Amino acid sequence: MFSFAGIPNKDLLQSLGGFDSPLFKKHGLYMDHVTVANLPENYQDRIVEMFPGTYRRIQLYTLDAYDLALSKIDRNSEKDREDVKYLVRNVPLDLHVLKKRYESELRPGFIGNIDWTDKTMKFWMEEFAEDGTT
Repeated sequence: MFSFAGIPNKDLLQSLGGFDSPLFKKHGLYMDHVTVANLPENYQDRIVEMFPGTYRRIQLYTLDAYDLALSKIDRNSEKDREDVKYLVRNVPLDLHVLKKRYESELRPGFIGNIDWTDKTMKFWMEEFAEDGTT
């Protein structure tokens, strides 16, 4: 999946590279327009290239695992919690690093319900403590 944030002609790109497009049919890869994502400050400095050297004409990047987890804190759906649990167990994520990045980079400029996200972070710290480095 690819975020179209900041791209002027989203409809054209969606038709060329969206789900069920020629790109998807040939490579199993598609782009999807994501309307809202709350990300920590400086996340751009930590993006990670996916599949380096695999494609000649395209480079794919993703959020680092901590920023990806924090992008899910506002919604905190069951699927989001499962995603974060997977990251905690398999990357593995250090919960203290996750909490520190939340407090120093996401929370200060966050637009949303701070009380909700503070409670979510507390819940994650307790819920995933046995799975992650604490």
